[in-house]
Amino acid sequence: HRVSMGSLEGRTARRQIQILAEEAFGDARVAKLWLRRPLMELDGKTPLAMARTADGSQVIKTILGKIAWGAAA
Repeated sequence: HRVSMGSLEGRTARRQIQILAEEAFGDARVAKLWLRRPLMELDGKTPLAMARTADGSQVIKTILGKIAWGAAA
């Protein structure tokens, strides 16, 4: 069961994800491109689309953590 986040909470979570992506990739432009690109691993969804739910947001944070540490996501 997916719970959609409220608008303020959702914006805060997406901003957090954007910051984590910038840290993981070391480049704001690359992070922005990655966040907006559909990924096979996410069933063709973009990371930003996944981040619209609390569960999806956690999935993206986990992937970014793996990328930041150099592990294969």
